[in-house]
Parts: sequence; C-alpha cells; structure tokens
Amino acid sequence: MLSQDQSSRQERVPATGLGLRTKLVLGFVGLLAILIAVGVESISLLSELGGSIDVILRENYTSVLACDHMKEALERLDSAALFALAGEAQKGRELAAQSRPRFAAALQAELGNITETGEGERAARVRRLYDSYMPALERVLAAETPDAERHALYFSRLLPDFQQIKTNAEAILELNQQNMVAARDHSRALATQAGREMAILLLVGTAFAGLCVFFLSRAILGPLERLTWAARRIQGGDLDLTVPVASRDELGQLAAAFNSMAAGLRDLWESDQARLLRERLREIAANLQGLSRLEGNLRQFHLEPMAPADLIETAVARVAEGAEEEKVRLVIHVDPAAPRVLADPERAELALFSLLKNAIAHTPEGGAVTISAEPEKGRTRFTVADTGHGIPAAHLDRIFEPLYQVPGTEDLGGAGIGLSLAKNIVQAHGGEIHCASEEGRGTAFWFLLPAAL
Repeated sequence: MLSQDQSSRQERVPATGLGLRTKLVLGFVGLLAILIAVGVESISLLSELGGSIDVILRENYTSVLACDHMKEALERLDSAALFALAGEAQKGRELAAQSRPRFAAALQAELGNITETGEGERAARVRRLYDSYMPALERVLAAETPDAERHALYFSRLLPDFQQIKTNAEAILELNQQNMVAARDHSRALATQAGREMAILLLVGTAFAGLCVFFLSRAILGPLERLTWAARRIQGGDLDLTVPVASRDELGQLAAAFNSMAAGLRDLWESDQARLLRERLREIAANLQGLSRLEGNLRQFHLEPMAPADLIETAVARVAEGAEEEKVRLVIHVDPAAPRVLADPERAELALFSLLKNAIAHTPEGGAVTISAEPEKGRTRFTVADTGHGIPAAHLDRIFEPLYQVPGTEDLGGAGIGLSLAKNIVQAHGGEIHCASEEGRGTAFWFLLPAAL
C-alpha cells in the first residue's frame, strides 16, 4: 500500500498530453465543422439556384406577357381601322375602345419592367410611335372623316406606325426570351455544379470523419481493441455500428462518443438538409421544364373557330394514359348547344391540358375528373371538376400565382406553373377563369372563351 506522502505525490503528478475528454471534444468539433460546412454550402447553393429561377420570373416573365398583350391589342386596333375603311366606322370605334386600355396597360407594365440592354430604348420608341399612332387612328375612326382621307391616313400614317410598333414589341419579346433561355441554361449548370460540390463535400466530410476516428482510436491506445475495431468499421462506412458501453469511466465515455459519432454521420447522410436539397433540385428541374414549355408557347396567336368537343378530345388524349395509371376516371360532357369558340388551338388546348393534369394529380385513386362544355351568355364555358380533397379557402386567392403550391401538396408533382399558365392563356383570349372548391368534396375550375362569329 502506498504511504500518504507517496499517494500525495502521485496525485500531484500533472497529466501529460490531452485527456480523453479533450480529445473527444476535438473529435466532435471536427464533426460539427463538417455539419456546418455542408449546411452553409447547401444554403448557399439553394439560394443561388432559387435566385436564378426568381430572375426568370421577375425580370422577364412580366415583359414577355406585356409584349404579347401589346401585340394582340395592336392587332385589334389595326382591325378597328380596317373596319372604318370598309365603311363600318362604328364597329371600328367600339373595337378600338376595348383595345386601347389593354394596349396602354401592357405598355405601362413593360415600361416599368426594363431589365435588358436596349429594352428601354425600344420601349420608349413604342411609346412614341403609339402616341403618334393614336391621333391618326382617332381621325380615321371619326364619323365625319371622308373616305379618301381615311385611306390616305391609313396607308401613310397608321400602317407604317403599326408595323414599327409591332417590330419593336417583337424585338423586346425576343430580348426577354433570350434572357430566359440564358437564365434557364445557367440554372441547369448551377444544378449540375451543386451535385458535384455536394458529392465532394460528402467525400471530404467522410474523409475528415475518418481522420477524427483514427485520432480518437490512437489516443486510447492498444488495449482498447473493441474501440479500435469499431473505429475501423466506422471509417469503412458502417454507420449502423453500435459499440457496447461497458463502464462509466473515460473508456465508457469514449465508447459513447463513438456511438454518437456514428449517429451523427448517419443523421448527416439522412438529414433534412440533404433531403431538402434533393427535393429542391427536383423542384428546380420541374420549374425549368415548365418554363421551357412556356417559352415554346409564347408565340403569336392564330385564332380560328374550334368545336368545344375537338378541344376537349385533344386535351383528354394527352392525359388519358396518366389518368389510367393513377386509376382516375375521365368523364366528358359536351352540350350540343355549346357554340364554337374563337381560339388559338395550341394555346387553348394547353390551358385545358394544364387544368386536367392538375385535377388528376389531386384526385385520389378511384376518383373521377369530369370535363364539360356548355353555352353561357354567348360564350362557351369549359369546366374541369375533380373529386379530390379540395382546396382550403385561405389559399383560393393565390392558386393562380406563378410557382404557388398549396401547403401539403408539394409531393404531388408539378412546380406551380400550370394554373398560372392557364390563366394567362384564357385572359389573352379575352376570357376569364375561376375556381370553386369545398374541402373533402373536390375542386372545379372553369373558364369562358368567346364564341366564334
């Protein structure tokens, strides 16, 4: 037995090197550094990718729609002048009265959203030309203007100004479409880069975690064979490993630290951050796909009379296979009295397709989606009704916003572009779109298109 002096001297011997607790703390600091690095990089990549999508919608989407509306309104103003030349000045004045506010609103929207080089000059030129165009148009439409003067004004003033306004509006549209394509390509490049960087981070993090494990195993020395074996297993990627804690001393604490480290690495691999990153990348891909479809459909309208049954048949054919896979029944009702509509076939079909796809996605297995067409006050009403869970009343006012999704429905697919696209197409035809829903009973979207004369 040691004497009291010997025992006292032994207790006063300072410990050399780092204690087990200190070394474990250092190991946890290393793992924490990995988590922080992955988290910061994930947030940075998500912010950059989200900002790229926001640029497309904020800077270009508004200008594209404004130019599209300007061109449509300008065509109607030119038609008003042609009515006057044909001796129907009253009809021309009525058509002009409807189209002037739409052109002015679209021009104002474009002037307030100048984002591209050269866009401001062209928008200002459109405004100057429009200011010159309108007095001449009013003179042509005036009842007291002689026919000879109308013809002279149209071919010497209106037609040249019309062509220049249209050319400049198309140039602005092209500028914004080019930037949308460039932003889309940039987003795809960022998504690819994000995947590479995350893979590198995980590899570096795994390597650094292995170094921490090696450091801890060496600090405990040879007698700790179980801990050494466990460290090698963890270093080899066995994150489900659990080391038995046989005591409550520093060795037991070290065993518990290994268990915590393995759980930390496993949680890192299966963490919400990693899951959110994967979901965000899928969402970005869906956004880009939706914007690519939007880009492919942003062309000038080609209006022609269409039978409602033909429009519904074309849209249903595109979703029939998906409905069958989801085990959702499609029901079609077309009232024979529904008049033909004056519409751009491709765009009108795209609007109906977007509503059908949305209804199928939100209808449970065994449910039904009903598509109908019926006359309503000189127009044709198209309705898409489902038997899904319905939309909470608090979200009904926002469902037509770009990229808006009702909370809890994000896993149903899509990126929140279809309803916004359908609304823009219907309104561009001079129609209107609405939605009614009752939770637990289903949702109905309907839109009105003008009847063909």
